[in-house]
Amino acid sequence: MYRNDKSELHKGHRKRVKEKFIANGLEDFTDIQTLEAALFFCIPQGDTNEIAHRLINKFGSLSAVFDATDEQLLSVPGVGYNTYTFLKFMPELMRRYRMDKISDDNIFESQEKIARYLSAYFMTATSECAVVMCFDKKRRLLGTSSIPPESVGAMSNARRIAELAITMKADSIVLAHNHPSGICAPSNVDISATNSLCASLSAVGINLLEHYIIAGEEYLGLKDYIITYGYKND
Repeated sequence: MYRNDKSELHKGHRKRVKEKFIANGLEDFTDIQTLEAALFFCIPQGDTNEIAHRLINKFGSLSAVFDATDEQLLSVPGVGYNTYTFLKFMPELMRRYRMDKISDDNIFESQEKIARYLSAYFMTATSECAVVMCFDKKRRLLGTSSIPPESVGAMSNARRIAELAITMKADSIVLAHNHPSGICAPSNVDISATNSLCASLSAVGINLLEHYIIAGEEYLGLKDYIITYGYKND
């Protein structure tokens, strides 16, 4: 009898949830209800509310669920391959959406726009990463290329960055790396690397527009920092 009652209770539940979303978006959804609805798309049948409860209870928030490691997610009862893949896919989809939205006309005339793009680029990174953005004379983005984060400090790799810019026929580049700690403060290596790379690129006719440190939504332009505080190579 209980099974039949439960069946009747959940009959049409997914349809009602979808209709509620179509009518008002996620405005009236709790985090658990939001995750429950999202899981419809990777769990074709059954009650996703219980798994949503387990995930939120274990990790504490909706964002923490999506930020959880592979091992953490797979340790939750009911999280199989499809659910795990979906939960890892969603932040990357959000990241791509943000980057695409910010890039709109593909012209990056302002520092603020470049920094917002880079903040989106690094949003799912849990360890230090680095990227080079290459631009033409009209500040159109020609492409981005990830580089090993150690290349930022090891200026023996300045040639590699210059070759990348030349290959893309770039007039200028932006170098950026993230600080997963959430602190934008530059190290001596960051400062020295910026000065060295700026000189190396200038020698081959490429302008280093800026070297950014990205920490979440905060950012620091190292060229501006050096001009303000007068740091130079030792």
